[in-house]
Amino acid sequence: MRSIKCFCGACELMLKQSTPLLRQFCGCKDCAQGLRWAASKGGPKPKFLPELIYFKSDITCVRGEMFMKPYKLRKSGSSTRVYCNKCYALIGVDNPHYQDNVFLQVLGHFATDIEFSIKPSAAIFMAHHLSTQSAEILVDIPIFNSFDNPDDLHRWMTITSVRDTFKAPERPPSGRSFRELIASFESIEVLNLQVGAEPT
Repeated sequence: MRSIKCFCGACELMLKQSTPLLRQFCGCKDCAQGLRWAASKGGPKPKFLPELIYFKSDITCVRGEMFMKPYKLRKSGSSTRVYCNKCYALIGVDNPHYQDNVFLQVLGHFATDIEFSIKPSAAIFMAHHLSTQSAEILVDIPIFNSFDNPDDLHRWMTITSVRDTFKAPERPPSGRSFRELIASFESIEVLNLQVGAEPT
């Protein structure tokens, strides 16, 4: 069975379904800030444009839970990020919009034996992204600068892989969901980072 691991080997999630449901680029400030914060603690240096992978939220086995810790960037933040507190690899991210159907990972920020043949479906929140290099890699996929316009949100949700990823689960997980894993921790640490600020 395929798994997601940290880089030091302390943490591992065994997945019921290892084939990702969705892959997309994200230029949002929070994705970048979360990755930079982990890098400041010794985690991997983030790419200039993160590539997000979404896995089905069905975990059959958790190893090294005592070395995992959940964080929020700020009190008002909607996403909860779980890191290995030894090597600061990303274990996963939950957000209410995922409806506990999936959890998020970022390529290059975890170890795995899973092959990623799935191609990116979109690039989102590109208005937040300052790099001009993004135009060199985003070929033949739709680009969304923001979702302030409801028409853009609707257009994004018409992409089949996006729609299937963010729908409510059709059945309960056979193991634990990622949200249930987060709920098992005593508390979530709030980092109190200002939006877009460089972590120190």
